[in-house]
Amino acid sequence: MTAITNSSTAAAVNINLNNIQGVPAANYPSTGTIPMIIGGSPGGTLSVSNNTISNFTLTGASGTFRAITASTPTGLYTVDGNIIENISYTTVGSTGSITGIYNLVSATLQNVNNNIIRNFSTPTTGTLNGIQNNTVAGTFQCQNNQIYNFTTSAGGAGVSANGITWSNANVTISGNLIYSINSTGTTGGTGGTINGITHSGAATVTRNAIYDLSSNSTNAVINGINVNATGTNNVNNNLVGDLRAPNSTGNIAISGILVGSGTTNNIFHNTVNIASTTTSATSFGTSAIYFSSSSPVNNLRNNIFVNTSDPGPTGGFTAAIRYTIAPTTTNFPVANNNNFYYAGTAAAR
Repeated sequence: MTAITNSSTAAAVNINLNNIQGVPAANYPSTGTIPMIIGGSPGGTLSVSNNTISNFTLTGASGTFRAITASTPTGLYTVDGNIIENISYTTVGSTGSITGIYNLVSATLQNVNNNIIRNFSTPTTGTLNGIQNNTVAGTFQCQNNQIYNFTTSAGGAGVSANGITWSNANVTISGNLIYSINSTGTTGGTGGTINGITHSGAATVTRNAIYDLSSNSTNAVINGINVNATGTNNVNNNLVGDLRAPNSTGNIAISGILVGSGTTNNIFHNTVNIASTTTSATSFGTSAIYFSSSSPVNNLRNNIFVNTSDPGPTGGFTAAIRYTIAPTTTNFPVANNNNFYYAGTAAAR
């Protein structure tokens, strides 16, 4: 099932100003891939802009819903001003995934800007992505998007959700608002990872706001920004807060910023504030910033890292900054300064 598909190789293709809606009271049982707009492979520029895609109820036990996708435009690829909303899998036990904007293209320049992606849900497990980019070439800019209200109600293995995720280099992610990504209900499952922003390609991540990410899973992992890319990563002027995993028993359940890779990571002028409670009877660990690898050179300056979460009663830490191994002047240069670290009152924690 596809609403609009382009097979033209014209020098310029525009797919703009369309309104695509699910039929009221209709269910879509497909377990395959369901793309609504396929941009195809034009020979030059491709614009998919100012469209609305909304109100699809999916009843398949599995499947993949992609609102906007493209293959191999060779020039400028623009996805701007679209509204993608109210997409849900409803069958209990469904493992279906929903992605608002999915790119597997090699355009020389991609601009994914000013889109609103909201109100995605799955009942138990599955994957929810706002913007997913797997470009093999070109420069990717993702700016001023709003991604919010992703939910799963209960059970299963726990949902995996990403506001923005990508795997290519030459990326700028800026000015995006990502919030209210929650695995709710009295039972949130036994696992699942929620990332506000996550990447495995070198990037500049700047001026984004990420907050209200949570899971009731017993083994949840919540990351505001997940830096997992080789090369040089610049993480600057971001705001991260209100990350919660109250039922998790993980030693590293929450990281405001998780740094797992990179050659050089420049982390400047960020503010992270975490204050999660816990119901765990064993371990529960949280960090405002966590370095899980000792190999990159990490430059930290002018950041505010605050963590006043509750630690687990028998294991886990409440840390403003945490390292896998003790830092050295090689991977944490002496010029790392003007940072503020606070992890609550020691006697009270």
